[in-house]
Amino acid sequence: MTIRESHQDSKVDVDGNPIVSGTAIALRETFKRLGAVMDGEIDSVRNRGMQRQLGIQNLDAHGYHWVNLTSPNGEKREFTTQIEGREPYVDLTLESIPFLARKIKEGTRGEIYTPVDVIKERMEPIA
Repeated sequence: MTIRESHQDSKVDVDGNPIVSGTAIALRETFKRLGAVMDGEIDSVRNRGMQRQLGIQNLDAHGYHWVNLTSPNGEKREFTTQIEGREPYVDLTLESIPFLARKIKEGTRGEIYTPVDVIKERMEPIA
């Protein structure tokens, strides 16, 4: 398995090294639990020229992730996420407010939630 992620060039530490996205780390851990073996480290792209070559439009605010899996017989699968701009993050943040208010009203204390929890709650069960 290989994972590449790209975010705006400001997502770096004080030394200028890319900060690996939490989404990329979560994808790695999820696929590892399913039996995938990581080939190397997560490749974090912050170079604008490379981002343009990858077809990314919004260089100042984006989050792209590519997970490539190769089976023992050579069959390949790629999973991608593509977020352009900041609006999706704002929308999810606004959606999180009533979610957290419900949890507090239900008496929940000391729990940590992720965006996945918010999304799961709004999804209807598949029959």
